[in-house]
Amino acid sequence: MGEFIQKIIPLLIYIQTDSLTWLGISFASIWLPRVICQPFFGVIIDKFDIKSIFISTDFVRAMIILPLFWLDNPYMLSVIGAVFGLLAGLSYMGIEYAITHALDINRTPSTQAKIQNAEQLAMILAPIAAGFVAGGGQLLAFSLVIIGYIIMPLWFIKSLKAHDKPIGSFLLARLKSGFGEVLFGKQLLSLALVTALINLAEGVLFAILPAIIMGQFNQSSQMVGFVIALGSAISIVVLSILSLSPKIKPTLCYYLGLGLIGTGVLLFGQPQSLWLCVAGYGLLIVGRVIFVVYMRIHRAALIKPENFSTTMGVFLSLILLPMPLSGGIVAWLDEPNSITVISYLLAAIFFGIVVLSAMKKGANHADSHHR
Repeated sequence: MGEFIQKIIPLLIYIQTDSLTWLGISFASIWLPRVICQPFFGVIIDKFDIKSIFISTDFVRAMIILPLFWLDNPYMLSVIGAVFGLLAGLSYMGIEYAITHALDINRTPSTQAKIQNAEQLAMILAPIAAGFVAGGGQLLAFSLVIIGYIIMPLWFIKSLKAHDKPIGSFLLARLKSGFGEVLFGKQLLSLALVTALINLAEGVLFAILPAIIMGQFNQSSQMVGFVIALGSAISIVVLSILSLSPKIKPTLCYYLGLGLIGTGVLLFGQPQSLWLCVAGYGLLIVGRVIFVVYMRIHRAALIKPENFSTTMGVFLSLILLPMPLSGGIVAWLDEPNSITVISYLLAAIFFGIVVLSAMKKGANHADSHHR
């Protein structure tokens, strides 16, 4: 449901304005407030009851969906996107806390693959619903999303176990500790930087995709939803295989993820074919979710439990920073026929990922050798 809003707002704005600049601005507006406030969300999660946070954030998000049915103003749609992004960030932080503390889930590749699978199910339904809304049928789609926001937290909180909150400390002290753990922990920082570059590649593709499919290849908004859903469907198949294989090693997820991302970048840079672009997008998305399985495992092992939520907030802020940046990059481009520029940018991003990955592996090997 959250994915639905993140897809529908940029799509509606692009249909209204036919502007790549507005498309990028709307994408950035959803992510920038969340990135700025994410470290503070960690402190909030440590201070307040998770169940109350889930219910309140989902209720407010259900209410702010209603104006989307009537609004045709890109400024107001962008503001709603920003508010929604803030609430989504707080809710996501609560989910991360619940997974680590309250649900007692083992940190194995198969379990993390199952978690990713659940997220990808949303990625299938959301863009299809977004394309449906953009082409008509708004009242039905919005009604279903609103009902879901009211029902889902009531169903989810039954699974949460009671967990004692840590003894509180001053806000600045907690933030200082969280930033210090991420920025001065070599393994955690290198993991964050590699993930951030991968998110930049994904963010650029998400932000530019409606303009490429609808502008360059003259397809409908429903086609945009289909392409995004297709990438998520393939991801579910791959993640299901991983989740059914408990002996899968994290290093396999690491190299397989990077390999698929590189192949996706190569195929996406073929501007003469819609389906090669679609295949490149799909492979990049699949590679990204496989890499996230690896990232979740190591992130949970590296973050100290005594300041988990605040440190996690800082980590998420760093890895999500490329999302509004990608919207700014798309807004900077003048023409929707910018696939060549985007393909070169993606190739440069992937080169940076490879270099950082090599440095990360070298640093980890050196650390283990000294120990």
